[in-house]
Amino acid sequence: GYERKSLYESWLEKDPSSENNQRPRINKLGSGSDFEAFFQRLGIASGRVRYTKNRKVDKYSNYPVYHTTYETFELVKRFYDPSFQKQLTVAQIRAGLVYELSDSPLLPLRCQDYAEALRLYTNEIYDQAKKHEAELEKYK
Repeated sequence: GYERKSLYESWLEKDPSSENNQRPRINKLGSGSDFEAFFQRLGIASGRVRYTKNRKVDKYSNYPVYHTTYETFELVKRFYDPSFQKQLTVAQIRAGLVYELSDSPLLPLRCQDYAEALRLYTNEIYDQAKKHEAELEKYK
């Protein structure tokens, strides 16, 4: 594969999970992006597959011109992915995911993992609400 290792190995090396360093990080989807309307407003399952920075080394954004007028084909070719191997890899992963999910009579989902993620997010929200209790009072 690209970088002489599997995509999973590269991902795990560059961006391990903070909860379990034997697994790569899977980030929550934030707001303000193309998927926001589907995910947050309509409740349609969404995901983002992309190459990202090496969190152990890189301090700054790996794609600082995202959603600007400077985000061009030439910029990607010259600075980010001259061989377009990253682009190809991400396209193959996305196509594989779409195929697997659409062709499977039963989704390959471990309910325990999903429940654990929901528990962690719920605890995060609760902790943030407790931390900002005074500010939240004005919205009652």
